[in-house]
Amino acid sequence: TNCVVAKAEEIKDARANPEVVVVEESPMVNCDIGLANGQLFATADGGQITGYLFDWYSGTTVSAGATPVEVNNSRLVGEVAGDYVVRVTNELTGCVTDKPGKITDARVF
Repeated sequence: TNCVVAKAEEIKDARANPEVVVVEESPMVNCDIGLANGQLFATADGGQITGYLFDWYSGTTVSAGATPVEVNNSRLVGEVAGDYVVRVTNELTGCVTDKPGKITDARVF
């Protein structure tokens, strides 16, 4: 009969950037910066760490070509007081979110 039926379907892009939470687990308390002990912890999408890459950078933004201070770790450990940014990448979708965090200075002089 040479009948042809064509049907168009819309495919929606349901990818979403990770929702990231950063918490300070430990402020900087050691007076000797050579023994820095500040610590931040990050999670994605409701407390998840599995299936995500976590790269930490010093400062308030991630500039092109910046080198991470910690690679693929949900914890930033042993750092001095200051501003940091975690770049979280969903390993399945490739979607990325940058989220700032801060290690406070709790040293007593």
